[in-house]
Amino acid sequence: MATLAQQLKKAKRLNEKALLKSSFKFIKSIEKLVFDANLKQLEQGENAESQVLEHKNKRYSGHYTRYTAENSQDALLPKEEGKLYNFVYSGDFIKGFTMQVFTDKVVINSKGTGSGDKQLFFDGYDSLFGLTDDNLKAVIKTRLLPFILTDIRKTINV
Repeated sequence: MATLAQQLKKAKRLNEKALLKSSFKFIKSIEKLVFDANLKQLEQGENAESQVLEHKNKRYSGHYTRYTAENSQDALLPKEEGKLYNFVYSGDFIKGFTMQVFTDKVVINSKGTGSGDKQLFFDGYDSLFGLTDDNLKAVIKTRLLPFILTDIRKTINV
């Protein structure tokens, strides 16, 4: 059993910079889980602010029209009249998901938003990327917090 002095010496190994570095590295390692949670929100018509996903241009209702359903037979996921947009046509949007980890934030985006009209379509949404507070809390509670606790225990040999 370690003495108090030994435990204090081990505790000094804990520092904000090291914990942040290991935490952000861990977050990057679970990016697929984060992407999946973000995509599920979109499939449910919800943005990262827990609001209904609405396009700034009212031309886009958020639901597929008969025309789109009939003219998107080569899409990876079916476009059914009246159903919410699923944001999947060729798969570029989903395959293009990226995560940038900074010292104070994590930024999710997609390289698959294209250019021209396709880019304008995606740009017409606020808070398309990111997790709702509930989804973020779930990731923190079930994945990040256990990692941090384990990391601390390893660092101080407990």
